[in-house]
Amino acid sequence: GVRARIGNAISTRLSYTYLDPGAKTTGRPGDKVDLGLRVARNKLTLSLGAQYVADYFAAEDRGKPVSDYLVTDVRLSYEVLPGLQLSLAVDNALDRAYEIYADLPGGAAGLYTMPKRTFTTGLTFKL
Repeated sequence: GVRARIGNAISTRLSYTYLDPGAKTTGRPGDKVDLGLRVARNKLTLSLGAQYVADYFAAEDRGKPVSDYLVTDVRLSYEVLPGLQLSLAVDNALDRAYEIYADLPGGAAGLYTMPKRTFTTGLTFKL
């Protein structure tokens, strides 16, 4: 992974993960790329994130291939008062349809369709 800062206002990160799990491919992506960009100006902060997943399977020995996917997230926050932050987040901002493999307690393992675009607002107070 690589992180960079451009002045005081902009920071970025890029990471790549390669995994060769052999025959144990269930729920383990072979390739994953994460990208982030954060821009802060005065009391306003904009964060953008993206994740690309490929070479992903829902069974051992590369069985049941799962489609590659790209997910993007956006978050805007504003510092209302010192320690008090108001935020708006958009997850899956490009409204992509994708599935992930999950092995949940109780034997409920399998592919799960992830939510399309979602919006979240929040208020955070830090001492």
